Amino acid sequence: GTESTEGTGSTKSTEPADNIEVGSKEPPIILTPIENDRRVEAALQKLSLLRAKKVIFLGQGKGAAVAINALTSKALMVDGLILINMADGDTNYQVSEINIPILDIYGSSSFTQIPTAVQKRKAIMLRNNKHNYDTRHITTVDYHFRDASNALVARVHSWLEKQFVNN
Repeated sequence: GTESTEGTGSTKSTEPADNIEVGSKEPPIILTPIENDRRVEAALQKLSLLRAKKVIFLGQGKGAAVAINALTSKALMVDGLILINMADGDTNYQVSEINIPILDIYGSSSFTQIPTAVQKRKAIMLRNNKHNYDTRHITTVDYHFRDASNALVARVHSWLEKQFVNN
């Protein structure tokens, strides 16, 4: 699992390190948390140096919530946002503060609260008269889309073309 350091946008792993065997007498390796804001800013700076024409944030699960928090906490040069299997939470209401195109994808095998959360976000966006929000459902038996990775890539590609190439 992970622990969140509330208010800092940081997480730290509470899982044993990969290189330590279960039951080993070696002490676990403690990784220091990386502040998400600094990591996002560094990535955007690098993309700017590379003269990226479009920047799209993509986050799955808690990573999607991190992306929303980053986009609503400061002005970032980002052109689109893709959320994958994001559960319910405070970020549902923050989505309406975002003015760039948003794609919210969920799978049929998602935990039951995820499709409900997507419908809540959709209702919030409609209530706020926001038309930059789109949803996609993908039939899958795996939360991580391992059995439907081609379908996931195709949906993302199609949406990106519609939003940024054919527009």
